[in-house]
Amino acid sequence: MSPWTMNVSICSYEKNMSDYIQQMKKIKGPISKHFLDLQFWMIIDFGRHPNFRKELDMEKLKESIHKWPGIEYNVSRCKSIFIPITQLGGAFILIILNQETKTVYILDPNPPNPIYKYNPNAKYVKILQCISENLQKAMAKACPEPKWKEDIFLWRQIILTDIPIYNRELSGYLVSMFMTAWKNEALEITEIKDAYSIRKHFLGQLLTINENECEDNLPTGVQDLIRCIKYTQI
Repeated sequence: MSPWTMNVSICSYEKNMSDYIQQMKKIKGPISKHFLDLQFWMIIDFGRHPNFRKELDMEKLKESIHKWPGIEYNVSRCKSIFIPITQLGGAFILIILNQETKTVYILDPNPPNPIYKYNPNAKYVKILQCISENLQKAMAKACPEPKWKEDIFLWRQIILTDIPIYNRELSGYLVSMFMTAWKNEALEITEIKDAYSIRKHFLGQLLTINENECEDNLPTGVQDLIRCIKYTQI
């Protein structure tokens, strides 16, 4: 995956959480979802052979699952945690943990690998074991309550099969889209026409971020268009 696609995905994850927080502020509702960014997965260093991984920095691991700025809430009391994951070759997948139902949802928008044809769950065994082990460690340091300190590897595991499948280059965009489209334990997503539509959608998202530090450098006509888009989103 190109650095551009990686950066777009990271910014989009941050915007998803920011939009969700603002929405909860408006309706004065509880924060029931917690979105992790890629820091959690990168600190774990899963893609490297165990013999060559760096010593786990517990302080950084703790910070990677901490609450987002802008509102006070207790991460351990959230109903769901969303964990985006990047793998070798630039493939992204999304893991959603539901504390209430003790369920792990796996959303993988990448083309299926034939070697897992007869046992699809085998593809995710090591990933889920790694998440369970390190999430417990992080929560033990970040949150005094024991709610998220369980072995999530023992929870029910559901691989969603009715999701859009594209090439690996688009998986980062799709995972970000899944994070906002996940409602009532299901993926509520409109039909995606093609790769161009996906990229256009995310370009619009990035341009309308309230903290877009480059906005003043854009041509006047483009700034007017961005303000128009922002206005229609209120």
